[in-house]
Amino acid sequence: MCKNETWAAAHTGLGELSEGARQFVRGAALVGETFVLHDVAQVLSVTTLSLLPALDEAVTASLIRFAGDRLAFRSACLRRRLSADVPAPLREMLRRVPPVPSAPPVPSAPSVPPVPSVPPVPPVPPAPSLMPSLLLAQESLSGPLPSRTRDRLRDALGAALPSREGDADRILGLFLDDERARRDRARAVLAGHGGVPAAVVAATVLSHLEWVSGRLDAGLFWGRAAVRMTDGSMPSAWRPYPRLALSVKLIQAGRVAEGRAELARLRVAAERAGNRQAIADSTIEHGRLLLGSGRIAEAETDLARGVALAGRLGVGTTASEGLSLLAVTALRRGETDEARTHMRRARAELAGEQAVFPSLPSLRHVWADFLVTTAGADPRSAGELLAGRREALVRPSLFLRDPGAAAQLVRLAQAAGDPSLASAVVREVERLAARNTAQPALAATVEHARGLLHGDAAALEHAAREHGDPWAAALASEDLGMLYLGPGRRTADTVAAHRCLRAARERYSGIGARADAARVENRLRDLAAADATADAGRQTSSFPKPVLTKPELPKPVPPKPVLTEAELTEAELRVARLVAEGLTNQQVAKQVARSPHTVNYHLRQIYRKLGVGSRVELARIFAAPQPG
Repeated sequence: MCKNETWAAAHTGLGELSEGARQFVRGAALVGETFVLHDVAQVLSVTTLSLLPALDEAVTASLIRFAGDRLAFRSACLRRRLSADVPAPLREMLRRVPPVPSAPPVPSAPSVPPVPSVPPVPPVPPAPSLMPSLLLAQESLSGPLPSRTRDRLRDALGAALPSREGDADRILGLFLDDERARRDRARAVLAGHGGVPAAVVAATVLSHLEWVSGRLDAGLFWGRAAVRMTDGSMPSAWRPYPRLALSVKLIQAGRVAEGRAELARLRVAAERAGNRQAIADSTIEHGRLLLGSGRIAEAETDLARGVALAGRLGVGTTASEGLSLLAVTALRRGETDEARTHMRRARAELAGEQAVFPSLPSLRHVWADFLVTTAGADPRSAGELLAGRREALVRPSLFLRDPGAAAQLVRLAQAAGDPSLASAVVREVERLAARNTAQPALAATVEHARGLLHGDAAALEHAAREHGDPWAAALASEDLGMLYLGPGRRTADTVAAHRCLRAARERYSGIGARADAARVENRLRDLAAADATADAGRQTSSFPKPVLTKPELPKPVPPKPVLTEAELTEAELRVARLVAEGLTNQQVAKQVARSPHTVNYHLRQIYRKLGVGSRVELARIFAAPQPG
C-alpha cells in the first residue's frame, strides 16, 4: 500500500509537469518499474527523440531516475497508482501497440554528400576547430561565451550549416548565458524545435552539464543519445565528436572496455574520412587511456603523435591537452625538467587560444600544471598553492579524470598541516560516490582518500586491491606501508610495511614510473638500515648483566587503558575487539549483523573515546593485557 504522504508528494510533483511530461510518466508506468525510452515510445506511438525533453523534465522533478543503462521510477508507489488509474482494457491495448520507428537507422558509411563549405570571410575567419573543441569541453566553458567567441562561432556555424540558419542560431544559443539557460535551450531543441545537428549538440551539452555536476548515469545517458542521433546530416568535421566525448566519459567512469571500443570505432571512422583534427584528438585520448592502464612508454608515443598533428593543424587546445599529459608522464619517469618544458609549451599553445576560449585552461591542464609546479617543493609551499587553487581542483571532474588525485590532495594537505582541506577533499569525493552508487570504480578512490585521512589500514588495503588505475593502486600500497611505519610501530607492523612497500615498488617499476619506484626504494633502504641498528642494539643488550648486590625493586607497570562500559558501549566493545583482530568493516558487519555503515560509525566513536587514530593503534591497545 502507498502511504498517503508519499502519494501526495509524488502527485504534487506530477502536477507541476507539462502535459507532455505527464503523458510520458503515465506511459512509462505502463511499461514497468524500469524501462528504456523506446518502450515508452511504443506505448505512446511517438518517436524516441520526441520524448527526450519530457524525460529531462521528469528527472528534474525527481519522479524518474537513471538506473545504469535503464530508467526507473523513484517511487514504486507512484508507478503502481498511475498504472492502476488506466482502465484495464485500455492498459492491455496500449501494451500491445506495435513498435514505431524511433529514428532513421544510422548508415554504416555516410550516404549523404557532405555539406558544401562556405569560404571564410575575412577579417575574422571561422575557426575550423571551434565547434569540435566545444563538443569536447566538459568543464572549461562553464560560463557564457564572450562576444568575440560568439562572433567566430556564428561564422563557423554559418559555414558548416549554410542551409540551416535556424539550427545555427539554436546551436549558438546552447553556449550562451548560464547553466540553467543552457539546460532550458537544450530541452527546447530536443523537443523537436531543431534538426539533427542541433539535437545532437543539445544532447552533448546536457551530457557535459550532468557530468561536471557529478551525475554520471545521466551524463552517459545523454552522451549515448547524442551518438544514436548522429547521422549523415551532421557536418563531417563534427561527426566524430559525440562519440569521442562519450568514450572519454566511459573510460573515466571505469567502463574501460566499452570506452576503448567506442574510441576504436571513432578512430577508424576518422581515418577513413580524413578528419585530421579528430585523428589528433582521438590519438591523444588513446594516449590517456594507455597512461591509465600503466603503459607509460606507449602512452608517450601516442601523445607525441597527437601533439605533433595538432601543432601542424594549429589546434592549440588539442596540443595543450596532449602536452599536459606528456608532462605527467615525464614526472612519473623522474624527468622534472622535461615536465616543465612540456608545461611551458602547453601554456604557449593556450596563449594563442585565450582570445577564443577565455575560460581555458582545461582541468586536465590545471592539474598537470599543479603537479609540475609542486614537484620538489616543500610541503608548506605546496599546501599554500593547493589552498589557492582549491576551488579549481577540488571538483568531481578531477577525481574522475585521475583516480589517484583525491589521495594526492589529502596527502599534500596533511603534510602541509591543513586537516580541514584534507577533510574537504574526502567529503567531495564521498558526495560523488554517493550520487553514483552504480559506478564501482569510485569506491577505490573514496577508500584511498578516506584511509589516508583516518589512518584506516583496511580502507587503504581495499584501495590497493581495487584501483583500476595501476599507478593509483601502487600509490595506495605505498600509503599503506607508510601507515604501518607510524609512531609506536611493532615488529608485525614493520613486516607489513616491508611487504606493502615492496609491492608498491614492483607496481611502480612495472609501469615505468621510475621516480616513484626510486622514492619507495629509498624508503626501503632507510627502513632496512633502521632495522639493522635496532638489531645491533638488541644484541648488545643481550650480554649477561652483572649480579646486583641488593634486591632489585619491581619496576612500576605503566597504566593500561581500561576498556569498560564506562568508555565503550557493549556494541562498541564488540566491534573494537573484532577490528583489533584484523577483520575489515565488511567482515565485522557480518559478525555483528549490522551494516558496514553502522560499523564505521561505531569505529569513529571508538577512536574518539580511546584517543586513537587508526586500526593499528587500536590493535595495540587490545593486545596489551588489561589490569584486574
